[in-house]
Order: sequence, then structure tokens, then C-alpha cells
Amino acid sequence: MEIQTVAPTKIRQGLTVHWTVDPGDDFRPEDGWACHYFFALSSGNPIDVTATDNGDGLFLVTITATITATMTATRYPYVGRASRAGEVYEVDSGEVEVLPALTAAAEGRSWARKNLDAVETELTSRISGGSGSVSSKSISTPGGTRSLQFVSYEELLALRSKLQIEVQREEKALRIQKGLNPRNAVFTRFAR
Repeated sequence: MEIQTVAPTKIRQGLTVHWTVDPGDDFRPEDGWACHYFFALSSGNPIDVTATDNGDGLFLVTITATITATMTATRYPYVGRASRAGEVYEVDSGEVEVLPALTAAAEGRSWARKNLDAVETELTSRISGGSGSVSSKSISTPGGTRSLQFVSYEELLALRSKLQIEVQREEKALRIQKGLNPRNAVFTRFAR
């Protein structure tokens, strides 16, 4: 396992994270300095992670899987501080994004993908003779959750079209982020 030399920009819930911190020549662990990382929470007290001496003049920061599992999937500002005998100095600061755990409850699908899947399941059920009135599928909207059993067939088709466009945008952005072809190139050939 390779340990990063800078604080991560993204952390996944439920996984252990390690990185080393070079506190500079003035704040070495062998000189009695301690290092703590504080992750600000909107609910009050920050998460306090104590770094340990890595044995090479650096501090090793470890956030356990137990701690990351309790962190809400959002962005957290953080600060790293070196302290000794009442003196406290900032040695690092930034922001980390906590990603949801990949479990059955949050398998990594986007809002648009989850709702598109629900709409397509409902459409398939109605087309194959299933009764829309017994559907338990619902979609999330800015106003709350909406049951699909009370949505007309025409509204489902319109909603599916809108969600398909949103999912295509997300997939295109993801392909570009990975350095792949966005799959919407138009090829032209001119001949004489």
C-alpha cells in the first residue's frame, strides 16, 4: 500500500486513509512536536485526528474506517496543526470531499440514473401488463418523493426523455474526465 505525501482531496466513507505530513524543519516530531488534523463539522465539535511520528521526520496521519464511516458525504474544511508546550502553528489546510460508501443503500448511481431506472422499470411494468396502481416505485424530486403509480404514461415518457438527457450529460462528463472520447463526435469526409 502506497501512502500519499499530501492530504487527500477525496475520502470514501468506511475506508481507512493514510498520508504523511512534512511539517517543515521547525516542527519535527523528534523535537517533541505533536500534530493534529481537525475536520470541521456543521454540527459543532470538529473531528480530531492525531498524527503519529512516522520515524523519518514526518508525521503519519491515519483516519480509521470507523471514523470515515461516521462522516457525512459532503465537503469538509480541515486544518493541520503542530503543537508543543503551549505553542500551536498551522502546517496544512484545505478541503476534503467525503464520498458515500458503495453499499446497497448508496451504490454510486447518480440521482438522474436512479430516477431513470425507476421510470424505465415502471414503463416496462405497464407495457408488459403490470398494473401501475400496484407500483411501489417512486422518484425523488426537489419537493420530496413522488410515487410513479399516479403519473400518467405520457408524463412518464416525458420524464424519461429529460432524465436520459441528464444521464447522457453525466456520462459524457465522466468520459471526458477519464480522458476518453465523449462519444458525440461528428465524423466528416470530403471527397473529390
